[in-house]
Amino acid sequence: MSTPALLHIEGLSVAMPGPRGRVPVVDGVSLDLPEGRSLGVVGESGSGKTTTLRAILGLLPPGGRATAGRVEFDGEDLLRAGERRLRQVRGGQIGVIWQDPQAALDPVMRVGDQIAEAVHAHALSNWSVSRRRAKELMRLVELPDVDRTFRTFPHQLSGGQRQRVVIASAIAGNPRLLLADEPTTALDVTVQDQVLSLIGRLRADLHVALLLVSHDLAVVGEACDDVAVMYAGRVIERGPAASVFSAPRHYYTVGLLAAAPQVDRPGVRPSSIPGTPAVGVVRRGCAFAPRCPAASEDCVAATPQLGGEGAHQVACHHPLRIAAPAVRTRARGND
Repeated sequence: MSTPALLHIEGLSVAMPGPRGRVPVVDGVSLDLPEGRSLGVVGESGSGKTTTLRAILGLLPPGGRATAGRVEFDGEDLLRAGERRLRQVRGGQIGVIWQDPQAALDPVMRVGDQIAEAVHAHALSNWSVSRRRAKELMRLVELPDVDRTFRTFPHQLSGGQRQRVVIASAIAGNPRLLLADEPTTALDVTVQDQVLSLIGRLRADLHVALLLVSHDLAVVGEACDDVAVMYAGRVIERGPAASVFSAPRHYYTVGLLAAAPQVDRPGVRPSSIPGTPAVGVVRRGCAFAPRCPAASEDCVAATPQLGGEGAHQVACHHPLRIAAPAVRTRARGND
């Protein structure tokens, strides 16, 4: 029996305002994330990853709106929830780790008070209790000299320390799900590993599910049980991370893996994907067809649908049936 999904996204479509009306940017995205597991969503810039994440909590940019589908969290469709209910869910049941910790923090408020404010908002405790809990959270995310750091302002901390403050705020409401939007992009490689290790430990200790959006395949391979690959607003491949990374079935996934630096394989140079990424949702056919070496007339005429046996699914008229040359990532089970 499969584990029921804590987060169930079905047929999600999102449109943004354009010069001639609304423009579809996400089309028919369906994803499942069981409690306690982690799902990585990868793809080039403009593929719809962050828009999908923001749609979950109704945080789309002005003029953007979900036009179809369901986003169920523990059985409740958040697309039909009112703003008052969404405010309860945001930070309470679902925590968010944003890409730029500098932008996510108030520059004129001490970081300890920012964490305490998050505790106070969701636990409804008095300020004395909230500050004590904030210090506990700061120790949990391994911030140094908590009493001193509590009184500092964001600009006085390093990028990695600021991201730890954001993570502490994200777990202040004891959420069941964490949404992370490119949480290591602004950090150097050494600090990236530290932050990923921290997120992984918190996931295990707190039994929190994780939806991680990233363009970095190595990050997703290290942090996630499952992966969904997006291109031009659609999911074109999904499955267990080890399976997708070791035996990709979509030519776009193969291209992403080949473009990733292989630091443990001297002499193997990354190769780029030819052509230009599609902008927005392509109405008919496969959006990747102009860049695909296996494209045919049916790829242009008909939109491929996700399918396949088992958990590893692909949306392609001519999927790879023999494992592509192995490209190493840090995906679990792919050593």
